[in-house]
Amino acid sequence: MKKYVIFLVLFIAAFCVKAQPITPQVNENVELMSILSRMAGFPEYHMDMAGQYIKDMDSYFKESTGHPAVQYMKELWNKYGIAYDAVMSMAVHLDNRNGIFSLIEEDASTLEKRWKKVDKDEFLSYLSSFYRDTKFNEFFSGP
Repeated sequence: MKKYVIFLVLFIAAFCVKAQPITPQVNENVELMSILSRMAGFPEYHMDMAGQYIKDMDSYFKESTGHPAVQYMKELWNKYGIAYDAVMSMAVHLDNRNGIFSLIEEDASTLEKRWKKVDKDEFLSYLSSFYRDTKFNEFFSGP
């Protein structure tokens, strides 16, 4: 009987909850971290499912694979296992002020634990340099 009551409550609740609209967005920090990881050769960022966008990205950033930020990302992958969700964890913690990156201020850090031992100031310096040197915003903003 208890199972039926729980089921009934959940069934009724499902009809009472109003769905919120979802608005898809593109986030520059997410794209930046994704592209940087792709240029560093992270396999999970080489799933070419975005057609022309991937071609445009690879063409625009092909000369950037030797950039110090790309090399630093490779080190982070090897030394700390920065990959997959750790990359996106950093992306959502970034604050971009005119091409100078910092971490958003938090009372308690929610940054993925693999970033704990990383010199974040050094990383942010490399990231800012990559952003400026590649004119990342021009790529992101498009024609």
